[in-house]
Amino acid sequence: SKAQLIPCTAALIQEGIGSEAEGIPAFDVDATCLSSLVGLDVCMQFLESGRCRRILLVSSEQPSRTLSASAPEAYGLFGDAAVALILGPKEASENLQMDVLAYNMRTYSSAAHSTELKMGVLRYPTQPHFEINDALFRMDGRAAFRSSAQHMPSFVNDLLIEAGVALEDCSWVVPHQASLPAIRLLAKRLKIPQERLLMSLPNCGNTVAASLPLTFVQSWKKGLFKSDDVVLMVGTSAGLSIAGMVVQLKMG
Repeated sequence: SKAQLIPCTAALIQEGIGSEAEGIPAFDVDATCLSSLVGLDVCMQFLESGRCRRILLVSSEQPSRTLSASAPEAYGLFGDAAVALILGPKEASENLQMDVLAYNMRTYSSAAHSTELKMGVLRYPTQPHFEINDALFRMDGRAAFRSSAQHMPSFVNDLLIEAGVALEDCSWVVPHQASLPAIRLLAKRLKIPQERLLMSLPNCGNTVAASLPLTFVQSWKKGLFKSDDVVLMVGTSAGLSIAGMVVQLKMG
């Protein structure tokens, strides 16, 4: 969630860290619910190129600030959360190493308006035609659901082919915690065994971009992961976009 439109939230986080962070590059990655996964891919490229040695990746969400009780479909679904990851080269990791086997992202803009928050940018200026509904999150859950259901199976199939693994090789699947129906559909369409599906939704709700790293970190802290586990992380976002990453873990 953006603290304000300008400057980027990353600059404000750096300000909060203090003067010792001054001068370190700070920028936002905005892909709504997929921001953390897209951000992870961006960070991996910086690390692999050697341009950075340590990166702080933060996903902080407060959807409660833009929800209205008049839209119960969204009002009871979302939750606030924040996750921070310190990323570095594999050889320097003392805890968890991650080899990226494949990453991909696709956008299907025919469903671009199924999830919207209009206020505050050029198309919907705050003056002189301010309407309070434009400042609140709006979701056509059925339209987003249909688009996701249409494209998700082929997307995941292509991603697994790129990774050189089959779904049966995946020890765990970490889906974006969009909603219980969406997760159940994903499991049904892809034939994912329930015991391999990791979830934070029942206790935390849909925490937007924080949901993927939150579910991953909670599972790690529970001791579910072991060396050589292959993990599929996949989700959707407003746009409508689908992104996924297949990783293999090494425990420190």
